Amino acid sequence: MLLICAFIFSSCLPVFSEESRSADEILAAILAEFDMEDGYCYGTERDAMYPLTDALLERMFVGERLDDLRYVDSMAVYFSRRYSEREIIVIRLLDMSHRKAVMALLLERAEKKENAVVFASGVYLYLLCTEQNEAIRGYLSMKN
Repeated sequence: MLLICAFIFSSCLPVFSEESRSADEILAAILAEFDMEDGYCYGTERDAMYPLTDALLERMFVGERLDDLRYVDSMAVYFSRRYSEREIIVIRLLDMSHRKAVMALLLERAEKKENAVVFASGVYLYLLCTEQNEAIRGYLSMKN
């Protein structure tokens, strides 16, 4: 009887899944797990270190396809303070229907970098450009 009550109670609790986390939360988890040199974090959330402005997005993603970013629910970016190639971009899409268009923006950015990896998992898109790409990707695959 106690087991049945515990099951009913637990099914009433809100479900927390990776799909409900903002891009800012995921980037914060990556930076907490992996030793990155000091850098700047930009995000779309109110409590972001720095706001991710339209001007910065235009510098990051040159081209007419910036309209594809309207399908983004949240976005967070880490840049190395030393202006090295080190960069992490996390994007949470509103839904999966526009994943290909937004992924194309990340792929264009990755072409300009050395050692960049772009991949997707559900509504999340990632661009990793660090010395720890594979470790970070493994960490993210365990979390999803």
